[in-house]
Amino acid sequence: LNSLALNTICPGGAKNAHWNGYRPEIAWLELSVVIFIIMLLNMPDRTRTFAVFYIAMFTMHYMNPASTAVFSHNFQFDINGTGVSYFLVCVVGTLLATLFSLVPWPHTFQSEVTVDIGHLRTCISTLLEVVAQSCNGVPLSTPLRSKCAKGSMRISGMLSELDEKLAGMWWEGFDTGSFGRVRNLFLHFSTLLRELMDIMHALLLAAEADRSHATWLMEALEADIYNFVDATNRLLGEVGEAVSDGYISKQERLRIEREAQRVQTMSTALSTTYATRRLEAGAASLDRDLLEEDYITYNLARIGEALVKFSLSLETPAEQSIFVDLEKYILDIFDPMLNRNHTNFVIRSYVSFMLAFVISFYFYGADYLIPATVGLVLSKFLGSALERNLCRAQGTVLGLVLPAIILRQVPACGGGLGSLIFLGLVFIFIAVALYISQSGGARNGYIAMLTAAFAAQTFFLPCNSYHDHTTSSGSVYSTVSATIMGILIVSLVDVVLANERPTEGLRDCLGNVFAVTRAGFVDVLDGNPTHKRAALLKRHLDLSTMFHVECPHEPRLWRISYPEQMVASLLGEARSLRLDLHSLEKALYSGGTVQEIKTEVSMLTVFQDGIPDPVMPQEVLECLEYRQVCDDLLSQYDKVTRLCQSVLSHESEGPKQAILDYDHRADVDDNVHRLAEVMEDHFKYTQGKAVLDDYRCRAAVIIFMIFTVHRRLDRIAEMILRS
Repeated sequence: LNSLALNTICPGGAKNAHWNGYRPEIAWLELSVVIFIIMLLNMPDRTRTFAVFYIAMFTMHYMNPASTAVFSHNFQFDINGTGVSYFLVCVVGTLLATLFSLVPWPHTFQSEVTVDIGHLRTCISTLLEVVAQSCNGVPLSTPLRSKCAKGSMRISGMLSELDEKLAGMWWEGFDTGSFGRVRNLFLHFSTLLRELMDIMHALLLAAEADRSHATWLMEALEADIYNFVDATNRLLGEVGEAVSDGYISKQERLRIEREAQRVQTMSTALSTTYATRRLEAGAASLDRDLLEEDYITYNLARIGEALVKFSLSLETPAEQSIFVDLEKYILDIFDPMLNRNHTNFVIRSYVSFMLAFVISFYFYGADYLIPATVGLVLSKFLGSALERNLCRAQGTVLGLVLPAIILRQVPACGGGLGSLIFLGLVFIFIAVALYISQSGGARNGYIAMLTAAFAAQTFFLPCNSYHDHTTSSGSVYSTVSATIMGILIVSLVDVVLANERPTEGLRDCLGNVFAVTRAGFVDVLDGNPTHKRAALLKRHLDLSTMFHVECPHEPRLWRISYPEQMVASLLGEARSLRLDLHSLEKALYSGGTVQEIKTEVSMLTVFQDGIPDPVMPQEVLECLEYRQVCDDLLSQYDKVTRLCQSVLSHESEGPKQAILDYDHRADVDDNVHRLAEVMEDHFKYTQGKAVLDDYRCRAAVIIFMIFTVHRRLDRIAEMILRS
């Protein structure tokens, strides 16, 4: 379209300047505006890369008086025109790529999401069974604990990838008909899986503790826990099967309600056995030695509650119009501020391209490869840009040189056997390169992809040129020199204009994570629910993770290596603090009212959203012991936060004064124990009451979570001091 517009204004461009009124300043102005808009729009990187490449090529031909390229005029398509030929090549390539994605079976986002959902169900069920095995009073062994941690990380990674695939599903069916129903149900089901993983994280905390002193209690619960976990896994399987086709049939509904009833029955049996055994043993009040057991039973009940609530609300979603999300996707493209530091990226990219175009036009004989290379190696981060530049140089050289070396040594010219040898070499070379691009990691994959792209150009040069040293060497040299020049331009502009290193972004975002988490603890401990902070906290954590991935690639210059392992551990503890905050809030507030729902199977009890009721009596919230515990928690939190910020600011030079200022008060645990004694007078066990309704159990969970947050803060400080 850009080419057609230019050739409509001045047909033929500079080579027809004697009759079409060509003005170079108009071409330069149009190029400047179009490139600025492309850099400004929030489009995917690949879209921007192809747009910049073709605009560089077409505009360079248009402005070059010696160009022999033919273009269409007045928006009429000339079949021999350069623009039309490239457009047809792109259309054919896109159709072939789509065709081969369907052979031998359809390879779509929907098929991948369906498989991933099945794997996630299996992994979560297996993890729940392993954690349940630790509920017999014996802590998890070190190998099994490591296995659980790796399984939890694998599930978290799969859930992160699931978001991208669900977003890609929209483009396969535009949410019309069954596509929309399936995607809608998958979105809701992925939310449930995340909630279950958050609760599983809480169970893993208690599973690591030594509970040999409570063997008498947990052995009595072993059968009930086994039955509960089995019922939960069966319900999770039924729900997963139901959402996979986008339609909830009557038979699926009956099976889901039947399994949901079984989960509630097993949950009630677990609560009853737990309360009965405690009362029989004389442990009717809050017992500091049984906090982990309270915590395990409470979170098992939370898993059942979340799953039952989701199951009973599951309905076949109504079909929606394509325009529901289309407007959002279009508006997102025109929102240039969606990504952090997008303005700086626009400036750097724009300056790099225009500088490359000017140098290429006036000093390199109007070779479009230099500005096209700039479009290929653009990146939002300084570190990634430099690394991609090096990979680009390696891929270019390998793609241009290796085929020439191979074809000089192999008789691939002529017809008959030579043609077969040539086709075999092309197939093997490109296949190996593409295989490495898919399985060789990010860096090697990028190099292999570029090698395949440039090798394709080299393979299809005239056959005699491989044996003509002058022709082949000149072609390779000009391509490599143009590529290196484009890389140098991008690198120099990035170094001069980049206003922020990834480490600086990480420091700011991780600081925001700790600040928002602290504000959440203040609100929860003061009696104010903090649901609104959840989205903000997740956003800052996602940004911190993104910067952490980029930090190892940035140029360190005089600084020593980036403390990648320590920061990764710090990010993991920050995520755990977010989950601790969520668990503490859930325990402190009942979360709404209980309502009976009649189904075709039976009556089911579920929690309904509503105004949360505080679990703690007002006299406990106002007592001196409770306020002292809250002050201790926030005071230690502030010390650890200062320590973290100092480490991120000074990196490996040392936190210096923050290390000297840090200390752990020995009376913190004593204050928590005194609060537990105060709460013993207010909370007694009641037989026959569900765990989630039992405020005494919730009070024990609150005490356990306060202990857990203290231990986590100590672990963060110890990790930093050891580093």
